[in-house]
Order: sequence, then structure tokens, then C-alpha cells
Amino acid sequence: RRETLPSGRRLIKYWCIKRGPGTSVHGSLPCMLWSQWQRVNHKRTPPDPQVRKQQLLLLDNFIEVAEAALAGGGHVSFEWPRHCSGWTCKQLMKFINRNNMYAVDVDGCACGMTNNKGEPVLKKWKFITSSERQARSLSGLRCSHEKGYKHAEISGSTTKGTERYPTKLCHTLLS
Repeated sequence: RRETLPSGRRLIKYWCIKRGPGTSVHGSLPCMLWSQWQRVNHKRTPPDPQVRKQQLLLLDNFIEVAEAALAGGGHVSFEWPRHCSGWTCKQLMKFINRNNMYAVDVDGCACGMTNNKGEPVLKKWKFITSSERQARSLSGLRCSHEKGYKHAEISGSTTKGTERYPTKLCHTLLS
């Protein structure tokens, strides 16, 4: 007889939150279904219903773990690209409102994000956080280039590099 293993989210809730009150959680889920490019593509080809279902399940799982972290006295943060249509998901909007989350815009160039030629990249993120302190820290990471400055384009080989957080952003999130 085979035993059923507990789900990942149940393990996280138990080990990281119930066994460690005050644990904070950060989420950054794949935004492939919700990106601006996908909106353009969906005009031609509708999204696969299974992919949509999977993406919504990931979001629901994050919210469940996040609620447990908040109940245990921890903080929660979450990030997606600023103009990602996922921000309009009802369950995420309810979570944000229910927990009075702070919304903060962050720009990649302010975090030292560059392409392979060293040119600044204006990756536009949006973070929500339950921590006022974290929101204040993140709010300082906005583009300071003069109006009309031409940032490097996010395309081709540059795109993959924008999936990772620059070190300055990581330090800001963790401090």
C-alpha cells in the first residue's frame, strides 16, 4: 500500500509557518499566461484552458500559504510585471484588499539591470507587500533617468536575463 505524501503547500504551511511563527513568504509566479505578449497572441490563438487552470491553481496555492504566513505573524510579498493582466484576477484582488497590502512599482534600471552590452534595462515590476517597511524600501527603486531616456529593449537574449532579480533588488527585499 502506497502512502500519499502531503502537498507542497501543506508542507510549507506546517514546517515554515506553524513550526516557525513569523516566517515571511515571497511569491513570483510564472506570468506567461498573463503577459502583454500573451494578450497579443490570444487575439490569434485563445489560451489553453488547462494552462489557465494550472496558473490559477498556482495563484490559489500561493494565497493559501500567504494567508497562513500572515496569520502566523509573518509578512508576505508578491511580484509580477507591472502591466501583467494577472493583477486583475479576482482572488488576488480580494487577497490584496483583505490584507491591506501596499503596492509598489520598481524599475529594473534602478536596481542595476542591464543587457549584455551594459545598457540599462527598464524592467517594470509591481510588488505587493504586507510590510510598510519593505514597501518604503522598494519605493526607492524607480528609474531616475531623464525624461525621454532610451533604455535597452527587452527582447531576444535580453528577455531571459530579466527573469532574475538583480542583486540590489534582492538586498532591498531581504533588508
